[in-house]
Amino acid sequence: LIENQLEGAKIKSSIWGIGVNVNQQFFPPHLQHKATSLGLWTEKSISREEVLFKLIGYLNTHYQLLKTGKNEMLDHAYLRHLLGYQEDIQVEIKGKGETCHLAGIDTQGRLALVRQHKLA
Repeated sequence: LIENQLEGAKIKSSIWGIGVNVNQQFFPPHLQHKATSLGLWTEKSISREEVLFKLIGYLNTHYQLLKTGKNEMLDHAYLRHLLGYQEDIQVEIKGKGETCHLAGIDTQGRLALVRQHKLA
């Protein structure tokens, strides 16, 4: 969850929220094919405290990169985890399904797509 407060065309502040299912074993029927937990994924019981400390460490590392202006390193880390990055993906543009190449994100945080043009 990300909530931004805008000032004109610029972001004044952001509030971020994170939810992690650690040892949850059961999910409501409408989520059973979408949701998982670290415990289900690893087939082990996971220490919530260990997850919290690792998450805080990870966030602190990336926050320090942000504070020191190392945006290129942050961009690289983000793109490494962006699902479909540098792949052809199916998208809907103006109500029509298209195949596009996911090239990254633009400066506004929107997906940067390259449309696939078909030769006649």
